[in-house]
Amino acid sequence: MKKLYEDYIFLVRTALEGSRADDFGGDFEALLGIAREHNMTNILWYALRKNRSVPTHIVTELQSSHNMLLFKCANQKMTRGELEGLLSSAGIKHMFLKGADVAQLYPSEDMREMADIDVYADLDSHENVKEVLLQAGYSFEGHKGHHDVFHRDPFISVEVHESVLDKQRETGLDAYFASPWELAQGSGFEYRFDPSDNYIFLMGHLFGHFHQGGVGVRFFADMALYMKKYGDELDWVKIDSVFERFGLSEVMHNLKALALHWFGDEPESDLLDEMGEYVFESGSYGKTAHMVMYLANEDGKNSFSAAVKRKLFISPAEMRRRSRAVDRCPLLLPFAYLVRAVKIVFTRFREFRAWMRGVKAADSEAVKKYKEMMRRFGVN
Repeated sequence: MKKLYEDYIFLVRTALEGSRADDFGGDFEALLGIAREHNMTNILWYALRKNRSVPTHIVTELQSSHNMLLFKCANQKMTRGELEGLLSSAGIKHMFLKGADVAQLYPSEDMREMADIDVYADLDSHENVKEVLLQAGYSFEGHKGHHDVFHRDPFISVEVHESVLDKQRETGLDAYFASPWELAQGSGFEYRFDPSDNYIFLMGHLFGHFHQGGVGVRFFADMALYMKKYGDELDWVKIDSVFERFGLSEVMHNLKALALHWFGDEPESDLLDEMGEYVFESGSYGKTAHMVMYLANEDGKNSFSAAVKRKLFISPAEMRRRSRAVDRCPLLLPFAYLVRAVKIVFTRFREFRAWMRGVKAADSEAVKKYKEMMRRFGVN
């Protein structure tokens, strides 16, 4: 793995261990760039806050990021408690997902920046959830595939999910979580998974991003810290059995090994170095070029027209899943495609342009190499 990436992992690991890198010297500008891409600038602040070699403009940016994230973290934590009260008072059965508790694993919760607060509730209760959140001052931002999005200033974004894992991530694990209440523990209206099922969920979420464009370093830090805290409580026989059932044993083993190599005691290997390079080149939520490669690998097509079709014209079943209006009235399907095309081309032009650049780069040889790489990683 490149020295720059090794330096970055060293700094993150140092911060996670509650230490500082006061005497560290490296390419601070490039390290800051990686931290921005992976939404981990506050980790650098903790590692470098007493390092006198860091240029002043970088110190200023890191300090500003730290101050903002302290406020954002406190606000999100308070909001989490408020949401629990609101939903329970309204008699809505719910379960918080993903990063809701992950930040508590870090030495300081503000080290882990959260994009939003994710909560699962049965689909037939979503209108009640919407009413409760609107009354609490949230604005409804729309239905985004398999979740409703709400926003309240400052910084608060809430996603109310209708499934625990998105079927579009194609891990197969959405079937395992199809009846989440049967797996959940709790009473009244507040529920959660036990440590083993939560591990399966978190790894399923990580893998979904990993093989569909890529995933950021922080997800591996999450898993290393999770295993450190809950290691004695994890039922590895159950976990391995679930992954084996869905054909994920090899890749999940390798993803776990990478997390423990970076932030634990897993020894180095050529495979883990290659996986690490892929993660660093993906950014926080993946890289458009990697997503194009994934799709080209999935359907075997690699032409301009096929790429446009994949981007604009998702399947009718997927359109119904993303739009409740279309699901209720299928005659609206052509109009929904038109709205999607206009929205992508005119309001998400940068994303669309990056997508088409990825298509141009994804010739048959590149797609073949991508497929071989994924096979080495354990993706079948």
